[in-house]
Amino acid sequence: MWEGLFRVGAGGQRTPISDRLRWKEIRLVAPVFAGDTIYAESEVIEKRESKSRPTQGIVTVRTTGKKADGTVFMVFERSALIQKREGSKDSEAGY
Repeated sequence: MWEGLFRVGAGGQRTPISDRLRWKEIRLVAPVFAGDTIYAESEVIEKRESKSRPTQGIVTVRTTGKKADGTVFMVFERSALIQKREGSKDSEAGY
């Protein structure tokens, strides 16, 4: 269940994530029980070019996990190494 939330928290898209670099500010603020419906909202709070990998960038997101009634149960930030559109296999193939 949590891995699914983290995947959605990364943007819910199929952008290749090659490395999860850092997690921080992880706060579990309310309980979650079996049967609860949960959602995630993510906001990009920082992005920059990778100094060592020219075809990738580092993106930092803040993800908030919410229950169906709007109760926030988790907040965290994480950084990941993300493939850029330019130079990706998809862009080279013309997609």
